[in-house]
Amino acid sequence: PYTLKLESIILDQTYFSVLEGNESIRYGFPKQYSQILSSPLLEKNLSRNITPIVREISNVQDHFDSASHHFPVDKSKNANPLIQNLNEFISNQKEYLNPKHFQADSLLFVKTEDQKLELPSSDQAFDFEEHIYVKHLTNGNLELYNLLPDAVDIKQILFEGMPVRNIQLTVPSYLEKPGPTIIQTRYLGEQDKNISVKSSYQGFERVARNKFSLISEDIRNPLLQDSLHCSNLCEIKGGTYLFKKGKWIVDFPMVIKGDVKIPSGTHLSFSRNAYLIIQGSLVVSGTSDEPVVLDSLSDFWKGLYVMNAESRSSLNYLEIKNLDALEDDLLRLTGGITFYKADVDIKNSTIQNVIAEDAINIIESDYSFKNVQIKNTNSDGLDSDFSDGIVEHSLFENLKGVALDLSGSKATLKKIKILGVKDEGVSAGEESQVSIEGSYLENVGIGVTSKDASKVLMTDTIVKDFTLYGVMSFAKKDFYPTPSSVLITNCELNGPSSYLRQSGTYMIVDEEEVIQESFDVNSLYHEDGGSL
Repeated sequence: PYTLKLESIILDQTYFSVLEGNESIRYGFPKQYSQILSSPLLEKNLSRNITPIVREISNVQDHFDSASHHFPVDKSKNANPLIQNLNEFISNQKEYLNPKHFQADSLLFVKTEDQKLELPSSDQAFDFEEHIYVKHLTNGNLELYNLLPDAVDIKQILFEGMPVRNIQLTVPSYLEKPGPTIIQTRYLGEQDKNISVKSSYQGFERVARNKFSLISEDIRNPLLQDSLHCSNLCEIKGGTYLFKKGKWIVDFPMVIKGDVKIPSGTHLSFSRNAYLIIQGSLVVSGTSDEPVVLDSLSDFWKGLYVMNAESRSSLNYLEIKNLDALEDDLLRLTGGITFYKADVDIKNSTIQNVIAEDAINIIESDYSFKNVQIKNTNSDGLDSDFSDGIVEHSLFENLKGVALDLSGSKATLKKIKILGVKDEGVSAGEESQVSIEGSYLENVGIGVTSKDASKVLMTDTIVKDFTLYGVMSFAKKDFYPTPSSVLITNCELNGPSSYLRQSGTYMIVDEEEVIQESFDVNSLYHEDGGSL
């Protein structure tokens, strides 16, 4: 969802072993690989493309160990052979990528004599479950693909199982016409599994139903847009986009492939469908006297997305407000501000008036917040997914969701204030490790929750005026083998039900265990109406 790219997921992989030279590899690839390996673009981009592979392989043992937690019966994997193979490849990459390995004479071709096609017999036709494959498009068209090497007759179209149209049509065999035979219908939009086609072959009738309706219109990928051509609001120096000081109106989506710097005193006002996507780092150099302002021309704009940055972003004295989620054709993010694989430091800044699911969503990035205010949101404040960060001297106020939603993350929260939050103040989930120090939470649904193998250390913190509980520990997803835990020291909780510890979890308050209780988490969700 963040890069809009297909990323390989290896399935049914065999065992791996240490390379013993390129002769240990069976080069059974199509001959087109020879053309790719002979291209000058390969050598030009090889070093850059290997870098993320090196980074992933260096951490692969952590991935293996993490998988072992979820699948403890499986044999543990040792990453050393992969690391050795990577080093071997890098040291001898010219030999491993030699185009000669991909020539046709190195492949295993099986040459067969032309044979006369034998059509299916009656007995074979009796066993066919389907004759055609049906695709439905949102413009109402049906595309019929013949699965047989012989012509098939189409008899009827059905909608939701009821006949709606009789038809006499012959669909040629896939040998004669590999492409589809198209029938126009009045069934527009999404009609998943609603349309069926009755066919006949050698006297045997079959019915084939569509699966999911396919979008007939062109789909645009905003991340493939050409990089912004600077007009009067910026200039390009050494591949970095330098915005000019002043007040500018932005009435179009900006997609920038490069680093961006915005000086103090810059004010960008975005129209309703405008946004800023940066495939690089962002440096905002505001001051207390001349902050940088990103806001909307009227009601809301579609926000900021920073991704795949090689250098760290820095936002200082930034005022950003009136944010909606960045949704544009294929790209659909949940955050008003999103950082994906882009480390960032945010200081002396304000994020407010957000109607997106998250005011700011940080994914697989390192971050720090200092003197940051997040106020007036329709849902969550900070959503940290598999990221590590520090939040200090910051305020979360008037939020209708969760103030800090942490999943698979490590976070240190120092001297933060959370005021007026409908759901949780701090939610630690999916093996998060969270430290809360010297903080203040008031008027929250639940103060702090630790769930799904998360660990929370809470010291010198006040939680008051909570609706349900001050602190909770429970299991939401039962596939995490380690129980969640909370260790509370020198904290003050003011409310009718300060602590709730689910059986099987751990909660210790000033060296005393909280009594365990059995309760149904799902029913608690429904009663509260929140997210937990």
